[in-house]
Amino acid sequence: MVQVLVARVARVCRNDRGGSPRVLERRWTSFLKVRLQCALPGDTVFYFDVLEAVTPPCALHGRPAVLALFGTQPNSIPGSAVCAFYLADVERAFEGPFAEPRGGTGTWIPVPEDRVPHPRPGCCAGMGTATGVVTSGDFPDETLAFAKEHPLLHGAVAPAGGRPLFTRTGTRLTQLAVDAGAGPCW
Repeated sequence: MVQVLVARVARVCRNDRGGSPRVLERRWTSFLKVRLQCALPGDTVFYFDVLEAVTPPCALHGRPAVLALFGTQPNSIPGSAVCAFYLADVERAFEGPFAEPRGGTGTWIPVPEDRVPHPRPGCCAGMGTATGVVTSGDFPDETLAFAKEHPLLHGAVAPAGGRPLFTRTGTRLTQLAVDAGAGPCW
């Protein structure tokens, strides 16, 4: 079986102090991750999955964004791409459906919303649907158990514009820089 690398971004609440003594004690309760997808669209989509570098947030078309440098899999044709991701799109992805493996097939499927407990796993104590929860240790055991078993969200964050800003084949680039003094990212 070939190991495939996939770029993901994670989120943890600043006020997360871990779960209850029964579930996720001294472990993050709000940890969630979602895939960043940088690919060339077409009849056969060509993915750049290996995350090499990310810029600090900057303005892209007047919206907060990050630029990320991706490479191809180590056993693939060498190549690199730069994709931009709007921070609002990343944040929205964390509100999407959770993922779970489909019975030993290696594929992941979305968890039906009616199986997701309330307050929503991964949310921050004292905020949003968890305004009545004082600390991360006060979440119901059902929410904490679900969070422990479902840290991955289904789907992926698409790049701004739906495609890479830059691609290069035949080489793997490893560093990315943005001259913020010259103006917006792009």
